Amino acid sequence: MSEQLLNRTLLMTSAMMVLGYAGSAAAQAAPATTAVAVAPDSNQVGVIVVTAQRRNEDIQKVPVSVQALSGQDLQSIGVKSTEDIAQATPNLMIQSPMGVGNQPLISIRGIGLNDFDSNNAGPNGVYIDDVYISAPSAQSFAIFDLDQVQVLKGPQGTLYGRNTSGGALLFTSKKPTDQLTADVHVEQGNYNTTFVTGAVGGPITDNLSARIAVVYNHSDGFMHNDFYGISANGTNSKAVRAQLLWKPTPNLKILLSSTAGLVNNVPNEYRHIGTLKPGTQSDPAPVVCSVTDAYAGNCVDMFGFGTPSNFYRGQYNRTQYLRNLNLNETARIDYDLGRVTLTSISAFQHNDKYFPEDSDANPANLVEATFGVKTNTYTEELRAAYTSAKFNWVFGLYYLHEDLRQDQPLDLFIDGDLYGGFGIPAGAGNFDGIAQRAYDHSHQKTDSVAAFGQADYTLGNVTFTLGGRLTHERKTFEYDASRQYQSGGRGNFGPLEGFISSDQTQTNTNATWRAAVSYRPTDAILTYASVATGFKSGVFNGSFLSSDPEQALFQLQPVKPERVTAYEIGAKTSWFDRRLIFNVALFYNDYIDEQIFAQVPQTVNTAAGPIEQITQVLANAHKARTEGVEVELTAAPVRGLTFTLAPAWLNAKIISAGLPMFEGATPLDGNRLANAPRFSFSGTASYKIPLDALNGDLNFRWNSSYRSFQYFDSTNDPYITQSGYWIHNLNIVYQNKHGFDIGAYVRNVANKKYAIGAADQTAPFGMITQTVGAPRTYGVQVSFHY
Repeated sequence: MSEQLLNRTLLMTSAMMVLGYAGSAAAQAAPATTAVAVAPDSNQVGVIVVTAQRRNEDIQKVPVSVQALSGQDLQSIGVKSTEDIAQATPNLMIQSPMGVGNQPLISIRGIGLNDFDSNNAGPNGVYIDDVYISAPSAQSFAIFDLDQVQVLKGPQGTLYGRNTSGGALLFTSKKPTDQLTADVHVEQGNYNTTFVTGAVGGPITDNLSARIAVVYNHSDGFMHNDFYGISANGTNSKAVRAQLLWKPTPNLKILLSSTAGLVNNVPNEYRHIGTLKPGTQSDPAPVVCSVTDAYAGNCVDMFGFGTPSNFYRGQYNRTQYLRNLNLNETARIDYDLGRVTLTSISAFQHNDKYFPEDSDANPANLVEATFGVKTNTYTEELRAAYTSAKFNWVFGLYYLHEDLRQDQPLDLFIDGDLYGGFGIPAGAGNFDGIAQRAYDHSHQKTDSVAAFGQADYTLGNVTFTLGGRLTHERKTFEYDASRQYQSGGRGNFGPLEGFISSDQTQTNTNATWRAAVSYRPTDAILTYASVATGFKSGVFNGSFLSSDPEQALFQLQPVKPERVTAYEIGAKTSWFDRRLIFNVALFYNDYIDEQIFAQVPQTVNTAAGPIEQITQVLANAHKARTEGVEVELTAAPVRGLTFTLAPAWLNAKIISAGLPMFEGATPLDGNRLANAPRFSFSGTASYKIPLDALNGDLNFRWNSSYRSFQYFDSTNDPYITQSGYWIHNLNIVYQNKHGFDIGAYVRNVANKKYAIGAADQTAPFGMITQTVGAPRTYGVQVSFHY
């Protein structure tokens, strides 16, 4: 779908929503759909219905660690994209180290893959309407017109199509109904931010209904590019989803869904931090600054550029646009045979991303990478499900085919003649044989088939659960790298030289299982214990390779599958006629051959002599473990007041790495896993004041989240860490009983400065680049519900 077609679709949808409003103005207003049912007593905590076990259940009766956010929750805390979900869920980290619009790094209970390459999906699955999103570049998408988001923790292989060893995020969109409904939500905020989402749906005929939804998100950005005098880190994205639901018979439902989304803006810029002592940056062995001096802004990079004094300013020379196009087409068929329901889900996904990264975050061309990826994916899932009071089962077959191509050119030291380095003075032609343009192309194909199932049987107050999965997967990976070296001065390059080629295949077959038992001594108390195994198939390193052929061959070695055994015990309890809910879970995950990504130093020979560089290694850690405790307390102490407190503790570390290290590297044994803070917290307080005279309610909602100290790399590099920080959000909304809302919001109330990702490029470039979180934002909002 072209951008012009997407724009026309958005315009047509807006017109349809206006018509939908005109046609329904006299109709009774329909309430907004949420994940929390209306409680019989407003002093009670509402019932949250989830589908974690492939059927609708009260979350308090599901013996699984799952958290759910309704569409109203997402709107109240300002969730706009995949990355924002983590602020409401402890022990969940979702970070985009290369900025919004690129693939997120998802870590659940310390389990994630800290790899920015677009050919390797992490161990945590992302599902939209039961369809697994395979391409990492497609996993960052606009959040709009959703019924619910569920976060499942622990291996998910016996109920879901794709095997995952860490957990899963389930996004469920609002579906067509047999009543005319329409929704519009508009926000206008600082940094010239405009956010608009809307949907209209209803019956077309007696057995055919439709729904179409759109979203538009624009912001000039909270950073400033001093090089060009323009704003940076803005947003310009849009998406549309159209659904058609046909019920030819009372037992048969056919749902067709088509979604298109486009990100089209200058990529997020990084904060630049120099790490070399001024005056030594051009020496053969420059002096590296201490962590304190580097973050105090006292140091420079290899070309002499220092650290901007303002946290949200920098000088950036690249202005090409990031473009990320996602297309998702789905056909779902459900046939109800009575106790048994048959389901078929066929899906096609297309992702096309071009990301021109200003990798050095300075106005020169020291290092600049461009990431290009195109992916086509087809998936098919067939399921049969049986439901009764005592016995339930789900059995299914799954198939995935993915065709992924990467094109990743890289510039190195292109402006070396202007600034010098490695003991070489600035001068025309002085960087001949050193400055270079590297090209790498890869083609990866994945075919995966699986059979899975799970059954549970209730005997008295005890329920026994047993599930299994058999997965067979085959990956092929073709890689070709070539280079051009500067010859005859800056901007002139010699002939293209082949560097390395590789054509490899990896095949994995694995059986996993889950066993659980739960006990309900009363209707208000559930206790459970479970053991589950998980599996993530082997992968290939699609990153930039070392300039040393021997080390490049090591990087290209296939990475073995990772396996996990997850143990969990927990309790879900309700007290005082459901005015208080207290849940607790304790978990222990034993990982074998966990796939980790690390940047380790290496020494390579160049025309300037031996220099130290960073090599990006994707390999297996022999043994790792994560363990922790999660608590959730929700209370409705007085009429109109509800609060939730969710603290969590996590200990995630590498027990034995066993990785071949290059000269100068430190061992990883005993290191903490990346993006795994020991403590995390999410808390929400909401208070509703009835305004009968105004025929509505005034709602106050405060949300706070905390993340303790964390490393951004498995090497536990002290230069790329983030100390503990709080983020607070406030939302005040007047809700009219006839479907009109108006309010205001403040996000990051305390204006906290923090990083959500970082890369240490001291060797050889002399800098750290940080992806920074947004400062305080505020605005007004208006909503209509029909």
